[in-house]
Amino acid sequence: EHMDPADGDLPMATFGGHLYVWDARERQIWRYYSGMYADMPQPWITNAGGANLEQVVDIEIDGRIWLLNRNGSILVFEGGQLVKQLPPPELSVPLGAISRFVVTPDILSADGLTVEQPGSIYLLDLRNERILQLSKEDGSLIQQIQARTRGPLNQVSDLAVDAARRTIYLANGPR
Repeated sequence: EHMDPADGDLPMATFGGHLYVWDARERQIWRYYSGMYADMPQPWITNAGGANLEQVVDIEIDGRIWLLNRNGSILVFEGGQLVKQLPPPELSVPLGAISRFVVTPDILSADGLTVEQPGSIYLLDLRNERILQLSKEDGSLIQQIQARTRGPLNQVSDLAVDAARRTIYLANGPR
């Protein structure tokens, strides 16, 4: 079904050389500064804006910090402050077991001033054996990706997305 951080899974991500670790017990993101992993980490969330942090199962960073909740909702933080909450997408087949996601960065123009291709959110829905691509802006559904037959996606443990090459990689048991 899903791995809860309390079950031994430790959601973490890196950005700018720093390590960010989600602590379910403290409901906090701890930042370990680059090259200083033996030092005490610093708490990163300074204002959760009243958001419920009890169901967080994964973390992603693209300049902002994105926290995935078990129900498929997403909390977006910037500079330690909650800036946006995305509800679970409205689907004819409701979300099942959500435990992993990927947030791809925006692809900027050569001058770095305009967005040529906005990034996306990819949710791994194991119960329904699908990957959902969502808008980073409002969490709306862009597309749903499924295998032609049942079974190939039920053992997937993680995913990675190469947006520039339009490729999704899935870790599927020993395959």
